[in-house]
Amino acid sequence: MFLRLIKKIKPDIVVTYSIPTSGWQIAKICNLLKIPILVRVIDVSHAIRKTVFKPLVKLSEKYVFTHANHISTHNEALREYCIGLGATPAKSSVIYPGVDMTRFFPAPTRHDLQTKMGIHPTDKVILFMGTIFRFS
Repeated sequence: MFLRLIKKIKPDIVVTYSIPTSGWQIAKICNLLKIPILVRVIDVSHAIRKTVFKPLVKLSEKYVFTHANHISTHNEALREYCIGLGATPAKSSVIYPGVDMTRFFPAPTRHDLQTKMGIHPTDKVILFMGTIFRFS
């Protein structure tokens, strides 16, 4: 499926977050077709879940890190982890997660939406977009 898509759209670069599901396959295809691949690493994939496949996922991490054109991580510890598995230090970087306040800013209060959702003006609301794993 990925190979068909790549042949159809002919991208200049591929950016992937995938390691355990299709990471090594994407890296292999991109390398064969000479398409640069940037891997965004946001966690240690093999450590997320208890599974018999942990060793295979770690092998996939190593393959992807050694075959990527660039590795981008959330923090220096992740960058060092990737380097420890074979990523090239000069081809790795850290982009800390955060919010660009010039692009993302609080919008005016939507009183109609608050009423519809049963949220009172004095209620405090927190929205989390993401996943909290048990080990976190």
